[in-house]
Amino acid sequence: MLYQEHFAGGTLFQRSLFSTKYFSFTDHKVLIREKSLAGEKSVLVPFEEIGRDRLVALRRKPEFLVVAALVFGGSLLGLYDYLAGSGGSTLEGVLEGIVGAVVLALAFFLTQQRTLILVNDDQKGVVLFLPLKGEAPATEEFIRVLLKKRDLYLRQQYGHLSHLLDYDLQLNRLTFLYKAHVISQAEFTARRDKLDALFPQKTDMPSGFSFSLN
Repeated sequence: MLYQEHFAGGTLFQRSLFSTKYFSFTDHKVLIREKSLAGEKSVLVPFEEIGRDRLVALRRKPEFLVVAALVFGGSLLGLYDYLAGSGGSTLEGVLEGIVGAVVLALAFFLTQQRTLILVNDDQKGVVLFLPLKGEAPATEEFIRVLLKKRDLYLRQQYGHLSHLLDYDLQLNRLTFLYKAHVISQAEFTARRDKLDALFPQKTDMPSGFSFSLN
């Protein structure tokens, strides 16, 4: 199989043809570990950088294409030697050219991956594998749990209102929660009114002034 996935114990396991990924939760971040022929790497993605917007794209691993291109280049040299007459009467050069073309074609198609990116306004987020065709129920369940944890954390971290904190700081936090789709516009308006009530001197604005979320 070109794609496998499994979600259990709070960890998502994904395997494509050349790569394996593990996603797990740690405090208010997502830990991503990836193993491939190029080695192993890990990254921590804060909940603040994870959005609800989805981008689906086709990607390829560049390191595999580079290797395939080198093989193809060597095969072309063998073919050139044959055509130039230095290869004798054998078909070795032709076969090398055919093998190189096949390797390059296989690398081009087999390294193709369909990826899902949960991005925010800064185009940052979590990159997940997807099967080239069909659904990914384990990945969808992981995303559901992830967004639930994310929303709960962001509410607790940035949703508290107090007269002891700076007014503009709290207003910016509410705006962040709204743009991150953690709170609705109605909830944003209600919380902003509550914040204004904590700072009556701040709400004495000139006539015609209005606050915009854009």
